[in-house]
This record gives sequence, structure tokens and C-alpha cells, in this order.
Amino acid sequence: MRPEDFAQWADIFPDALALVARDGLIHAANRKLLTILGRSMEALRGRPLTEYVLTPHDKALSLLGLCARSRQFTLGGLQLKPSRLEQAGGHYRIEGALLSPAAGGKPPLILLRLTPRTVANQFTILTHQIEELHREMKGRRAAEKELAKQQRWLQVTLSSISDAVIATDTAGRVVFMNPTATTLTGWTSADAIGQELETIFNIVNEETRLPVRNPVQRTLEEGIITGLANHTVLISRSGLSTAIDDGAAPIRDEDGQIRGVVLVFHEVTNQRNLERSLREQSQRLLEENRRKDEYLAMLAHELRNPLAAIGNALAVLQKLPEVPPVGLETCHIAGEQLRHLRKLIDDLLDVSRITHGKITLQKARVTLSAIVSHAVETMKPFLASRQIELITELDPEPIWVKADSYRFAQVIGNILHNAGKYTPPHGRVTVRMGQDGADAVVSIRDAGAGIPETLLPYIFDLFVQGDQSLSRAEGGLGIGLTLARSIVGLHQGSIVAHSGGLGAGTEFIVRIPLSDTPQETSQLSTAVRREPSRGLRILIVDDNPALVATFATLLRLSGHELETAMNGDEALDRFTSFQPHVVLLDVGLPGLDGFSVARELRRRDHGHSLHIIGISGYGHKEYQDTGKEAGFDAYLVKPVDHDELERLLTTLTQTRWRAD
Repeated sequence: MRPEDFAQWADIFPDALALVARDGLIHAANRKLLTILGRSMEALRGRPLTEYVLTPHDKALSLLGLCARSRQFTLGGLQLKPSRLEQAGGHYRIEGALLSPAAGGKPPLILLRLTPRTVANQFTILTHQIEELHREMKGRRAAEKELAKQQRWLQVTLSSISDAVIATDTAGRVVFMNPTATTLTGWTSADAIGQELETIFNIVNEETRLPVRNPVQRTLEEGIITGLANHTVLISRSGLSTAIDDGAAPIRDEDGQIRGVVLVFHEVTNQRNLERSLREQSQRLLEENRRKDEYLAMLAHELRNPLAAIGNALAVLQKLPEVPPVGLETCHIAGEQLRHLRKLIDDLLDVSRITHGKITLQKARVTLSAIVSHAVETMKPFLASRQIELITELDPEPIWVKADSYRFAQVIGNILHNAGKYTPPHGRVTVRMGQDGADAVVSIRDAGAGIPETLLPYIFDLFVQGDQSLSRAEGGLGIGLTLARSIVGLHQGSIVAHSGGLGAGTEFIVRIPLSDTPQETSQLSTAVRREPSRGLRILIVDDNPALVATFATLLRLSGHELETAMNGDEALDRFTSFQPHVVLLDVGLPGLDGFSVARELRRRDHGHSLHIIGISGYGHKEYQDTGKEAGFDAYLVKPVDHDELERLLTTLTQTRWRAD
């Protein structure tokens, strides 16, 4: 280091500084040291330092040699002992550190600092601080290089990704755009930088085309990540519309302060088109389902009208005294087939209602034996007609469940009907009932055809049947077990099927949760035997002539007096002149429908004591509920079982019931 260079920076320090070689010769000194020694630079340069210190010559040189060998500007590395200097009326301490090691034949240079004795070790601390500052500056330069490297990497990354990226400052002005963002917005990066984001990123609602709030605004205001928006369209600089999803996140510094926002968005035109197509397809399917339900309801109504007439005609024939035994047997066979047709229609409509969640259970606490016994009694004629032995093993103790008695009996009935179809004549069907833990259990086992192992996992699926060949002996639609599983599921129960394969029979096990035993149980009183009703004045209202004629004949054979009407207005006229006890009223009448007729009849004189029985091909619950509201005492679905009708007539005329 040249003396003039040393003086240029050393003079700014308030302490005395000297630059010496290892042999103690002085190379340079600052103004403070010259003042203390009372010498000029020319007088000091090349003179040994030992001339100006009290430290012995050998010790001073040893001190300089230690400084020359040191490679660190730290107090610990130097381990110097101070020397005293008597000058200018004070004691000074000398502290040294290697400033420039030997290189290229040049001797090492040592920096010495003279400080008043009252200031301890300040020079070594200063050199330590200088070293720390040097390391920090070196680290900052390395960090700046790494940051620049990361910035270049980030810029390359953002430029290569398929998503569009825009960064803004805290005022919402654009500071960065990647190529994808320039393509979608139509703005070049040069034109966009410094612009308000709303100018570059113009978004509207896909449906209304009204402006949509920019996600960057919310991020700046609330400091949160704004999620992807739905149904947003970006309007480019040229006016081109592009469906996008977008989101924004805050950019924070090391103190957590928001320094900007990064906005990410991407085109979703294909996705939106797919979503739109799926919505349209879903709407079409819903419309098709609605039309299908309407068609099924109308089909059931149209089928039930002729079935009702056929059923009435069969009942008339069975009541005639001169019908030979073969005729009665024929009527019995036809009646069985009629009941089978009615079951097919009911099952088909029930599947549609369950599929669309339109069945509401009417649950009540009831004994399982009452439900099973009712189902067994209903199916006994069918099983007997096929010469199948029915064995029941019911638990003598009451097993209480909370169930819809009608629907759960339908489950047992469907399984029994299935067992009867696939059990050969003289076979056996066994029904067992009991409880297992928290469940009530019903087991129905047959000795029939069994179920192939490959079919067993799918036996409860809709329209699944065993033998699908043209020669299969049994009919059916393959929906009875689907209905059974659905109804059991509505009771929070389960149903499973077990079979050893073809020819090994099948066992169905139905489980339903037990209910608490009632604190006070009122046993259902045994129904008082009532004599069949006789001599009632009955008005039949239906627009089906065949049904009216057969109903009238059948009821006249039972001893009743009959009048008929084909529409609502005619029914009101007949009521005035005939004054009936009972009105059998069809719902789907031309002109004034059955509900309107019922409401009008209830408003007339003696209308409060009139018994109105709705009869319809529509069995939906909403029709039945509307009938109750209109004033129906009961609601029967065509084809009406004559014995059921007679029991109802007897009950209504002896013990009146009407829903308020």
C-alpha cells in the first residue's frame, strides 16, 4: 500500500494509526500519530518504531512478528499485549493486526493503533467488526447473486407455464405479465406494465355479462387468498371473450407486509362447454323421467279400468247360483291372474316412486308377527294354487319394530311370491321369525331352483331375473326384489340372499332394527264380526261404461240399490234425486273431476252423513291425500277386490270414519 493511499483513508480515523513492516520500520502514519509524536511523515518514514516506544527492542519486534504471522483480523487471533508510550503527557497502548500478508517479495505490513490507556481493546474490537462487515458484505453479494439467479429462474418458469400470471403492486398496477397472460388479455407486456389491472384484466359474468369484482381488489383489501371464481369471462383488448377460472394471492415481505398480488388464471372454455352439455343432458333426463312417470301413471290408470271391469265380471259370475263347478274354477283361475296383473302394475309404479324418492313411510310401533302374519295370509292362496307347502315358525313373544306395516308386509309378500314362482309343486317354503341382538329377523327359505353363484351378487338389481330364455316358465318383470331392498333400506334394515346354487334353493334374510317395547300396550281387539251390509243406496260415478255396468250388477247381487252416473254434473243431479248412502266416485271424470264432486257433495244437505269412497286407477299418495282433503272416507285403487269393498261398506255403515 502506498503511503499516500494509507493517509487518504487513515486520516479520517480519530485514533493514531501507523503502517509498519515486520522489522519495525515505519512506512506511513496518519495525521493523529504525527501530532502525538511531533514528527513529520518525512521524518518518520523508514525509521524504526522502537525509537518511539518504551517497549524493549526485542519485545517490540516479537510483537510485530506475531502480527505478521496472524491470518485473521480478530482479537483472539492476535493475542497482543499492549505497549506503553510516554508522549504528549499520556499513556498509550499499541494494538496491531496484519493488514497485508507477504506477497511477491514484498514484506508483510502491519497496522498499529495507539489508543489512550482508558480505552481498552478497542482496536481489536474494531478489526473484528471490520472482518464481520467484510463477511457480511461478501454474504450480501452472494445473496444478491443467488437472488438474481432465482429471479431469472422464476421468470423463465412463469414464462413457460400454461397458466396466465400477472403480478401487481399494492396500488393494483401491473408489474409483470407472462406470455400466456399477454395472449389471453391481448396486451403486450410493454403496454401493460404500469397500467391499472382493471384496464388489462376485464372480466364479466358469463350469464349476465355484468362486471365481476376483480379478485386482486379483495386480496389487497383483506390480505387473503381469493379462490377461483365461477362463470367468469375475460374480455380481451380486441373484444374476444374467453371463459376463465381465476384466483389471487398476496405477495408478502419478510415482515409479513403485503408488497403486491399475484393473479393466476387459465382458460376453461372446453370445461364450460362440457358442463353446459352435462346440464342440458341432465335436464333432458329429468324431463324424460317426468314424462316416463306420467306415462306409467297413465298406463296404470288405463290398464286398471279394464282390469276392474274384468274383476267385477268374474265376481258377478261367481255369485250366480247356476254357474257350474268348472265355471267357478275358471273364474278362480282368472281371478288369480287378475291379481298377478295388479301386482305387476303396483310394483312397476312403486319402483318409479322409490327411485325418485316419492315414497314416504307411515311408521308406527307394531309387532313383527302382525306384519308377517298379514303377508303370509295374503300369499297363502297363491302358494296353495301351486301346491306349495307353507310352514311358519313365528316367535311366540312379541317382537316390536317401528315400521310401515303395509310396506314391510309388501317386502315379505314379494319374497314369498318369488319363492312360490321358483319352487316346484309339492315343494316347501319356510318362514321363520326371531331376533338377533338389536335386530328383528325374518328368514324365508324355499326348496326351489336356487340362484347361480354368478347371479347372486346382482339379484336385487332392477330387472334382474334368473332364467332369461324364451322357454322360462315363470314371468315377472324382475322388480320385486329391487322393491324389497329399497323398502327395507328405508327402514334402516338390510336384506341378503343365500343359495347353494342351481337346484339348492334360496334363503332370504331380512333384518330391521328393534323398537322399544311400549310401556303400555293395548292389544288390538279382535274384530267384531259384522254382518255384510244390505240394502244400501249406492251411487256409482265412473266414465267407463263396462266398469259401471259390472259394478252395478255385482252390488245388486249383494242386495244393494244402485244408480249410476257417467260424469260429475250427472252425479250431482242423481244425488239430489236418489239420496244415496254411499257414493263410489271415480277421480278422473270428464269435466268436473271426482275431488270437486266430493267437495260439492259435502256442502249439500245430508252431505255430512254421506259415505264417499274414491275409486281410481291412480294410486299415488298425493291423489289419496287430495281425496282425504276433498272429503273421501276411503280411497280404493282399481281393480277393486269385491270382498275388500264389502268389508269397507260394512265398516263405514256401522262405524263411520272420516279424516278431518
